[in-house]
Amino acid sequence: MLNKEKSHLRQLLHEPGTGLINENHDLARQINKRQMFSTKDEQEKQRREDEKKRNTRIGKLNDEIIRLDTLVHSERARLEDDNLIDKQKQENMTYMSEYSKIEIDMNIA
Repeated sequence: MLNKEKSHLRQLLHEPGTGLINENHDLARQINKRQMFSTKDEQEKQRREDEKKRNTRIGKLNDEIIRLDTLVHSERARLEDDNLIDKQKQENMTYMSEYSKIEIDMNIA
């Protein structure tokens, strides 16, 4: 009885076309074939490179945005100053007086 079951199981293992050992070999061949011709590693490497390029570009754009935002903020603060025209007039008068002093010194010399 045990010999019959043993021989029957052996037949199932070695049966051509449907035997488990043959199926195991076929699966091993398919796995090796997929590994040999797999582009998954190359695709993963390419994806990482693309992601690195995108992150670098995003970092540069963020830096540019921060720089421009700071510039806009400083310009807005300068333009919202109520005494801006008075300060500009005072600065112009200072430059004009310096220019006049230099012009007088040049005429004397």
